[in-house]
Amino acid sequence: MGDGLLAVDLGTSGVKAGVVGMRGELVSLAIRGYGLIEGGGPGWVEQDPRVWWASARDAMKDAVAAARGTTVVGACIGGQGPSPVPVDERGEPLGNAIIWMDRRSEGERRTMSDRLGSEASPYSCVPKLLWLKLHRPDVYARARWFLQSWDFIALRLTGNAVASSFEDNHVFPRELIDAAELDPAKFPREIVMGTAVGTIRPEQAKELGLGSGVTVAGGVNDSTATVLGGGLVRRGLALDLGGTSGGIALAWDTPLREGGLTAWPAPTRGLFVCGGPFAAAGRALVWALPALGYAADDYAAIEADAARVAPGADGLVFLPHLAGERTPMWDDKARGMFFGLTERHTRAHLARAVFEGVAFGMRHVVDLMREQGGRIDELRATGGQGKVALWGRIKADVLGVPVVVPAVLEGAVMGEAMLAAAGAGRAADPSSAAASFIKEAARYEPDPTTAAAYEHAYRTYRELYPRLKDLMRQTA
Repeated sequence: MGDGLLAVDLGTSGVKAGVVGMRGELVSLAIRGYGLIEGGGPGWVEQDPRVWWASARDAMKDAVAAARGTTVVGACIGGQGPSPVPVDERGEPLGNAIIWMDRRSEGERRTMSDRLGSEASPYSCVPKLLWLKLHRPDVYARARWFLQSWDFIALRLTGNAVASSFEDNHVFPRELIDAAELDPAKFPREIVMGTAVGTIRPEQAKELGLGSGVTVAGGVNDSTATVLGGGLVRRGLALDLGGTSGGIALAWDTPLREGGLTAWPAPTRGLFVCGGPFAAAGRALVWALPALGYAADDYAAIEADAARVAPGADGLVFLPHLAGERTPMWDDKARGMFFGLTERHTRAHLARAVFEGVAFGMRHVVDLMREQGGRIDELRATGGQGKVALWGRIKADVLGVPVVVPAVLEGAVMGEAMLAAAGAGRAADPSSAAASFIKEAARYEPDPTTAAAYEHAYRTYRELYPRLKDLMRQTA
């Protein structure tokens, strides 16, 4: 079958390992799930890195076995973050990882912000590590390295500790390390994603069913991998991030940061990724299925019901803030709701409102970007949301732009495969791999006849949170 690339996406709810062919075809995919560790304290969310490794190892073995006949020539791991892992001299975890969802280190972040004279990023690992130093001094003292989730798996594969990210984006910025008064020697050397970490050790290669000398390329956080895998390599392309939390990202030549938006350098030089993540956009449908009486995996039934309801769901509006909300409110006490419910509404209306509510959340972010001069020429939909055709059509109508579904929906896996191609010398750089890797499977053009109904519902959506946020905070 030819050569291929092993790509691993270490997510929050599970790990995906795929073998991707040199033309971007997904040869095999294996998934292993795992859970959260909660209850240790208010806002605490942890995971066991040993479970990460065992799950990633098993998924890689299955993916390689299923791709029999394909010779793996390169590999890359990306994943969730900021989710720091303290490891000892042998690379063994010293405890659970404090993952990105955890909120215990807000006090430490404020302390660092005061020392810096500016806001320390909530996307940094460093406040979590300051909490570890203050509250788990034994773990801090024993730690040889602090690693991001993807670098931990790369260490287990190669024996080399690195801090990998995209160019000009430091995983552990020195100014934050200094503000937290942490030991700089506990942080590994930084490399640019797509460059070599090392080769897979012989004993690991044998266990995984791989040949010798497979190069592991430096990975990156799953959001950036998804941006790369979605082919956001020119201005005006946008991406529906999919996944559990979801979000929207626009490739633009200036940073758009007003009104609660985020912007960071894109994997492609000269561009910025603007927009931001949501808290539970993808999870909204997963929640709705059993909550509305559908089987947990019966996406066809909920889509069919929702398709029978007219745009605007007969006045029913859904707020998808099931786990607080990130962009653009940044309010962990925001709450979801159905508004406008009457006796004429059926579960089909509720289903339709869920699809539309997530699209309205995207429209809110898009409107803020447009107000700042941004423009979306096309939205690409990855992840599970891309499998639901009705959702793609609703997003096209609500946003007023074409929605394109790529042939491979595993955006992060595709991005990591592009990085693996660069690391193995099979592509000049990760961005250049996009032209040959990404294929279009479906396209939804906006339907202007739905504009009035959606505009009315969207205006109601926009008014609900500002009017109710104080009550939400009182009752959260």
